[in-house]
Amino acid sequence: MRVLSDASVVTVYGPAPKEFENTELCRSLPVSSLLRELMLAAADVSLNHEPNDRNGRLVEMISSEVSWLLSQARGLSLQSAMPRDPRLIRVCKDMLKEFDRSESIDDAARAAGMSRRTFTRTFRRETGISFNAWRLRVRLNAAICRLNAGASITEVAFECGYNSPSAFAAMFKRCLGAPPSEYLAGFNQVTGKLQ
Repeated sequence: MRVLSDASVVTVYGPAPKEFENTELCRSLPVSSLLRELMLAAADVSLNHEPNDRNGRLVEMISSEVSWLLSQARGLSLQSAMPRDPRLIRVCKDMLKEFDRSESIDDAARAAGMSRRTFTRTFRRETGISFNAWRLRVRLNAAICRLNAGASITEVAFECGYNSPSAFAAMFKRCLGAPPSEYLAGFNQVTGKLQ
């Protein structure tokens, strides 16, 4: 896992919400104020608890809040799996260092020392998505982190390789269902972050 901004990690194990049954999906969600407090309280819960005691109810509330957050999530998943092939890893690491890179698939394949066809097939096999889709997710993740850190939409647009803030906003809306300002307002409302 690569974290693009300052983060705190708390791991809580509990029953999977219905949305995760029979799947190996990994999802990231904004953590609401309620979920944050529930997770901190659950950090001290023993694994041996009864369903109806305080600890059991705490775990049930966490599961319920995660289910609610999953229902609120919109747009495309921003998970960006890293490939295992060392040649592809090198290309991806370069992209993670410079989000504004806009080389073609042919350029990326050349950098990996592969033919275009081998590059695209190997990349899709190892990540589950195309190189262009992966690059878009990486840029969106970086953009959201920068916007949450207080950067302006204009700054983020240019940092992510877009020629104008309007082109960036159009892509953002197409992928996430809302322009950057509305998306952040919704994110801040869910997480309880002050604007």
